Amino acid sequence: GTLAFGALGITKMNEQKDGKRYVDCLSRVSRYQFDNATLRLYYSDTEYLQYRPAPDDNPLGKIIEKL
Repeated sequence: GTLAFGALGITKMNEQKDGKRYVDCLSRVSRYQFDNATLRLYYSDTEYLQYRPAPDDNPLGKIIEKL
């Protein structure tokens, strides 16, 4: 499958350094891995952003299951 992100940016209003880094990492995602309800977005060979749905987050879990 393919993941695509729309325009990424920041609001420049009270943005924290973590927010800027998060957007930078998202813009560099080159591949993803989905395993046991965990989504990893790799922005380098070894570094990734990891997402897991909360136990009560059924709508998100259903979307991730379709990947």
